[in-house]
Amino acid sequence: MIGIKVKKEKAEKIRKKLISENALSNDFIPFSTGDYVFFPLSKEVKIKDAYIVDVNFKKSVRRPRSLEEALDEMGIYAKGILSSFDIIGDIAIVEIPDALKEKEKEIGAAIMKIHPNVKTVLKKEGPMAGEFRVRKFGFVAGKRTTKTIYKENNVKMHMDVARVYFSPRLSYERARIARKVKKNEKVLALFAGIGPFPLVIKKQKPETEIVAVEINPEAIKYMKKNMKLNNLDFEVIEGDVAKVLKEKRFQGWADRILMPLPRGGEHFLKNVFDAAKDGTIVHFYTFASLPFPLDDAEDKVKRYLPGNSYKIIEKRIVRPFAPRIVQVVLDIRIIK
Repeated sequence: MIGIKVKKEKAEKIRKKLISENALSNDFIPFSTGDYVFFPLSKEVKIKDAYIVDVNFKKSVRRPRSLEEALDEMGIYAKGILSSFDIIGDIAIVEIPDALKEKEKEIGAAIMKIHPNVKTVLKKEGPMAGEFRVRKFGFVAGKRTTKTIYKENNVKMHMDVARVYFSPRLSYERARIARKVKKNEKVLALFAGIGPFPLVIKKQKPETEIVAVEINPEAIKYMKKNMKLNNLDFEVIEGDVAKVLKEKRFQGWADRILMPLPRGGEHFLKNVFDAAKDGTIVHFYTFASLPFPLDDAEDKVKRYLPGNSYKIIEKRIVRPFAPRIVQVVLDIRIIK
């Protein structure tokens, strides 16, 4: 097919010129050899310092830009039916509605097509449940596994998504909190899971003293593994948060307390208050209802803490969760 041959030092300028004249073909892949770059043409053009040539270009394989587009190419209509999906490491987790259950293999193939890094597609089989807040999954496509390595904020984390709770959608929150942590702060990371909050904080603020508390022994195993993986070190306690906070050593110890429990965290606010000191910052996460989720979240705090015992210094919606439900974080300063 026809192409154009240009010197490497002029290639970018001429590429932009070809695009402006709608002459650069998107169906084939440009390549370079020696001192020259070859661009495929959709039509013949005359450009100074460039030469028309007859060259064999490799055909471009265009990937769909979205899951809906990929399914549409398969003849499967999913617009407004299939919700978004999460990617954790090389595992994609999707919620397949009843209307598309017979097409789950095609959905899995479509996800792997638009995300070549995905090696496994799992489907949700019920809500998070039990003391450890884990979910059952069904296999859809790719490699049969629930184990992966996830990368975020310059930290790597091993996990088994079927045995521990983890949300990739809190990535920004973990970075936000790490930025707020001051030098030599003492941080109590409650409901720590596999350690995403303490790992990100310790990576960015290595002088911080951190104690992470988690009740799920499987999560504890992965948290310790992740500490070694990232060459980080902090104290890990396996146990119930309410009991750990009663220990004498933690009374007035923490400068900052993290509470990323997905549901029911307000029930631990009294325990946190008793262990906190004047000025301790508490990051309280909860699910709240629209249209006034921030008010809803504040009402939960009011039910468990006296009004003169705290001040909300920052509040924000973290992410959508379900129809008319969002996750909210309140940054609270304890007053004693």
